Amino acid sequence: MKNKIKLLYITQSFGGVEIYIRQIIEYIDYTKFELTIIAPPNRTFSEYCKEKGIEYLAIHMVRGLNVWLDIKSFFQIRRIIKRLGPDIIHLHSSKAGVIGRIASKQLKKKSIFTPHGISYMSFSGLKRAIFLMVEAFTKKYTYKVLGCSYSEAIKMRFEVGIPSFKIDAIPNAILINSAIDKTFNKHADIIRIGSIARLTYQKNPLLLVQIAERIIKLYPNVRFSILGSGLEDHLKNETFDLIEQYGLSSKFEILPWGDRETSLQYLKSLNIFILTSIFEGLPLSLLEAMSLGTPCITSKSDGCNDVIQNNENGFSCIIIEEYVNAISRLIEDEILQKRIGENAHNFVKEHHNIESYIRKIESYYERIYSDS
Repeated sequence: MKNKIKLLYITQSFGGVEIYIRQIIEYIDYTKFELTIIAPPNRTFSEYCKEKGIEYLAIHMVRGLNVWLDIKSFFQIRRIIKRLGPDIIHLHSSKAGVIGRIASKQLKKKSIFTPHGISYMSFSGLKRAIFLMVEAFTKKYTYKVLGCSYSEAIKMRFEVGIPSFKIDAIPNAILINSAIDKTFNKHADIIRIGSIARLTYQKNPLLLVQIAERIIKLYPNVRFSILGSGLEDHLKNETFDLIEQYGLSSKFEILPWGDRETSLQYLKSLNIFILTSIFEGLPLSLLEAMSLGTPCITSKSDGCNDVIQNNENGFSCIIIEEYVNAISRLIEDEILQKRIGENAHNFVKEHHNIESYIRKIESYYERIYSDS
C-alpha cells in the first residue's frame, strides 16, 4: 500500500486562515494524506481537529515583531519538524511563513508558503520597508509560494522578487451555498449593510464608519455592522470613537468574531455586504456573501479585484463617493440588486467551488511530493 503524504500546516493567524485550513481538513482524501497542525492555543480549533483525528500542536506565536518569542517559536517548530518528519510543510500567513521557511530549509524539507495577504502591505513608511525587506530576505529559503489569489502570486513575483518557477496560485474556494433572494425595498423598516472584518488597519473599519455616516443621512432606515471584534482589535478604540463622534451608536453595531456558522448566519441577515480593505489575499467572507446572492461592494484592492467585476457581479470602489454611489444605486433599484446577486452567485459557483479546489490542492501536493 502506498504511504500517505504527511502534511504539516503551520500558522499564527486564525480568521480566514483557520477557515481555509478547516476546509482542507473537511474535504481532503485521508487515504492519501495525513495532517498535523501547528498553531497558537485555540480551544475551538483544537477541539475540531481532535474530532477529526488530527494532531494539534499549540505554540504561542504573534503576528507582530517579538524577537524573543519568535526565536523561541523557531526552535519549537524546528524540533517538531525533526520529530514528525513531514513530507510537505504548508505555511500560512507571514510570521509562520518566515519562521517555517527558514526551519524547513535548514532541515531540507519542502515548504509551501501561502501569505493570505502579504505582511508589508499592512504598513507604510519605514515599517513597510522593514517588512518588505524581511520578505525579500526570506525568499532564499522559499521552496514554493502558493498564492490564494492570482493577485497575491503576482505581488510575490514582482514586488518581493520570488522567481516565477517557485510561484503557483490556486484561488480560494468555498462550499457553495444556495442563493437567497436578497432583493429589498428602499422603504423597508431596516436595510442591513455589513462586513466581516477584524478591526485592523488592513480592513480599514474607519472608512466604513465614514461611509455609514454619509449613507444614514440619505437613508435613515439603514443599519451598519461589522462582525469581527475580539480577534485583532488594533483600531477598536478609534472605531468606537468615530461611531460615537458621528452619533451612530444606535445604527452601527460591532459584533464579536464567531465560527463559520455564526458568520454564515450573519451574512444571510445582510442586504448588502461591504469590504473596505486596503489589501486582501482573497477574502472567504466575500466568496460566502457572493455565494448567497448578496450584492457586494468592495475596495478596488488585490484579492477583491480577482472576483468582483464592476457593475456585473458587484461593485469595486476607491473613494468614499464611489461607495456611497454604489450603495445608493442598490438601495434604489431592486432589479439591480437581483442581477448583481445572481451574477455573484453564478461566478463563485463556477470559479470558486471547494470540490474543484480540493482536487487541485491534492494534485499540487502530490506534484510537490514527487519533485526530486
